Amino acid sequence: MKELIIDPKVLAERTKDSSRTVSLRIKEKTWLGFEQLAKENNTTANSLISELADYYIESLTDSLNISEHAVRLNKFKTSLDKEVRKICRWSIDQVVMDFDYNYIFDTYPDEQKKLSYLAIIKKVYEKHSLGFINHDFSFCTLVDNDILAYPTEKTEASYFSGPYDPRDGLSNILYTPIEKAPDVFHIFKYIKESSAKNEVQINYDIETMDKIVKIINDAKYDYSEENFKNKQPTIHYNNPERRKMLESIVDIVIQNVEES
Repeated sequence: MKELIIDPKVLAERTKDSSRTVSLRIKEKTWLGFEQLAKENNTTANSLISELADYYIESLTDSLNISEHAVRLNKFKTSLDKEVRKICRWSIDQVVMDFDYNYIFDTYPDEQKKLSYLAIIKKVYEKHSLGFINHDFSFCTLVDNDILAYPTEKTEASYFSGPYDPRDGLSNILYTPIEKAPDVFHIFKYIKESSAKNEVQINYDIETMDKIVKIINDAKYDYSEENFKNKQPTIHYNNPERRKMLESIVDIVIQNVEES
């Protein structure tokens, strides 16, 4: 018998700490062999294969250049890529609903069937100067602890950076056209949560924010809404452009993760 890399019993006893699901193609004989070993050691074939792969890389640690920062960064990027795919499976209205703004219809009950959630938000903002809403309704999100993202009725995004004033709160603001705001706000909200979870720090300097503004402005959503009497409206937009914008924002964020 050939020399074993590691005893199957030892593999079965290892602590399971895997976080990624992969698809493998292996020979039928190989699979049957793992199933037999798994049965003998009170575990599963998948667990043995997973632990064997982990053990193999651990054995080569000295010859590989894989830092803890690289591991955290890869987990961070993977989570963002998954979130972009999830957002793009939703309609823009579903993204708005994910912010849990059902109470909008308490204010505009007659609009529930005539307008989309996004259209109602636009209607709310049209009635308030500068787009700032009272404390009962605030459609915005923190990009990080120093930058706030707000919607704007203007057709182009912009970034304002000013000195911090305790009386006014945050003065670094990313303004995003209302049609694109749900997607932009959702991805930045998720980036903030995921960066904290994966212990990565992002450098949002002015140059980075200018690139993000350009990405938002270059995206041609071509948003429009078809309204019908007593029926939910039909929303039209350019989904490939939407995905491209979100993926590009993620790419810029990943490029600006600080080395730790």
